[in-house]
Amino acid sequence: MKNLIIGVDLAAKVIQVCVYADKKVQSNREMTPKQFSAYLSNLSPSLVVFEACASSNYWNQIATSLG
Repeated sequence: MKNLIIGVDLAAKVIQVCVYADKKVQSNREMTPKQFSAYLSNLSPSLVVFEACASSNYWNQIATSLG
């Protein structure tokens, strides 16, 4: 899939991840922070959009460092 947009809703114990591509939602699932970190490390370069909250800067740094 090209032009993936990953929308992320951050919480302490559960992170909601919605993948949008080809003008429709491809997946929408919950992950733990550990699962989300692994997901980001296996993700091809994509646009990742985080909500504005206290932990968004941390996850932005993680996502940016992984490429």
